[in-house]
Amino acid sequence: MPAIYLSIEEKKNAVKSCFERGESVKSVSKEPGCSSTSLYLWRDRYFRGGTVSLMKKRKYLTTINYAFHKGLSIALLLIYPAITGIIIIIFCFGKYYFSIERIYKSDLNITLPKIQRLLLNEQEESFTGDGSQVIIYLTDEKAGSTYNTAKEKKIEYAVKKTLSDLKVKYEWYPNFKEKYYWKMHVKNGGFDTVYILYFPQIRKVYVVRNSI
Repeated sequence: MPAIYLSIEEKKNAVKSCFERGESVKSVSKEPGCSSTSLYLWRDRYFRGGTVSLMKKRKYLTTINYAFHKGLSIALLLIYPAITGIIIIIFCFGKYYFSIERIYKSDLNITLPKIQRLLLNEQEESFTGDGSQVIIYLTDEKAGSTYNTAKEKKIEYAVKKTLSDLKVKYEWYPNFKEKYYWKMHVKNGGFDTVYILYFPQIRKVYVVRNSI
């Protein structure tokens, strides 16, 4: 005779018949698929975990796993946008904090033209963390009225010397035959000299810093 398996409702009704409605375990256990041992087992499970605990163990665990994974998925869907937002904020803040524009503004109070595309950044560190530096980049900004428009040989010599000291390849040297604007900043009591050259035809900027 094949085994008879009772549904959850049938198991629950059998438990209630014995332990809530007062029927004898002996009479209820005569029903097909039911035994006194099963009744006591179902009773313990039912009063500990409710209806769901009357499932077969494998089905019960599957249901629990499904509920867990579903809850986990919902939780991830809820917190994913928040985590993504935090990562974006951290990335943007870090990108700004370590940007060349911010460093020059905070350290030397010099506002550089906006960097559109960085081409070269060479620096020679000194014992104090400063040193000669050359930065070459493209910008989408126009030179302001604070730039000098007349060419200056002393500026050209200082820029070339710094590039030579840093062993920058000659292909990166500015072409002083082209039109350029320039400005010079002397900071920290003369310990820092910064030259900014702007070539309007190609929108290229040279930032050359000499620190003593």
